[in-house]
Amino acid sequence: MNANRHAITDGASSLPERLPPQNLEAERAMLGCCLLDPRKLDEAVEVVQAADLYLDQHRTVWDAMVAIRERGGRLDAITLADELIRLGQFDQIGGDETLTELVDSVRHAANAAYYAGIVREKSVARQVLEAGEEMLRDVYSYQHTASELVCRAEERIFAVGEADAGQAWPMDVLTDETMARLELRREGGSPGLASGFGDLDGMTGGFQAGTVTVLAARPSQGKTALALAIARHVGSSEPVLFVSLEMSRHEIGDRLLSMVSGVPGAMVREARMLSDRSLGRLHDAAAELTRLQVKLDDSPNRTVSQIAALARRTKRRSGLGLVVVDYLGLI
Repeated sequence: MNANRHAITDGASSLPERLPPQNLEAERAMLGCCLLDPRKLDEAVEVVQAADLYLDQHRTVWDAMVAIRERGGRLDAITLADELIRLGQFDQIGGDETLTELVDSVRHAANAAYYAGIVREKSVARQVLEAGEEMLRDVYSYQHTASELVCRAEERIFAVGEADAGQAWPMDVLTDETMARLELRREGGSPGLASGFGDLDGMTGGFQAGTVTVLAARPSQGKTALALAIARHVGSSEPVLFVSLEMSRHEIGDRLLSMVSGVPGAMVREARMLSDRSLGRLHDAAAELTRLQVKLDDSPNRTVSQIAALARRTKRRSGLGLVVVDYLGLI
């Protein structure tokens, strides 16, 4: 069988034309294993999807095999041929010659998962290559700013990494985790990140990983002050990214100094009114704030993609426990 996908090329690329990453032997071996032992298809499905196969013929065969299995039918070379004939695809995949080649490609079915892993690896490599080609097209379109190019590039690579299948958790692991969280709550602890406000944590269980919590109130009711207080508390033990779309870092700094020191905000802004005692309290507050694991971004007009890209970079470099955005209405 000949590969019927063409190499990805772009006039802007200086890379020589070549076939994308693929391993046709591994694809044939994986399909052959599934024909020899249909139970191996269940293992392969956890690793591979139809789009991961390089050859159109192989994807067609895979889809037909999965369809038979999902109907609860018996899967072998005969039933597969019958399914392909019914779909009008038997001649397209090469007929009996192709099916015979698949069956003869392996002697036993034990290595199905191993072959599926190879197929998946090559698929991911192709996706990275395609993402790179899309990045090149973006660059040479001259339609995006440098910041937009970086964000779009990160989104594409991140999407490739996210595409891997998740994990099925057994009940013993699930119940152990659930009971551990229950015991923690029973003892007054919080399974999530504590906000520093006991009543709030009692109602929410803390900030849970992978969730979004919205602080909602009418204007000038203290939403930013509460968000800063939470960031301060979490930042004492976990890295925090605070994205301020409304206030500058200097305004945020003034508010934090006032919050920690107890010196009124008006006195912080009008420094000539400060007494020596108040100035000392501000120095102590500044020393405390420098120990926090909080990073502040005050760039205006941030988009969701830019904030996500910033959060990913921050997590890679220094870890990240909490992201605070002030405020959503400005995105």
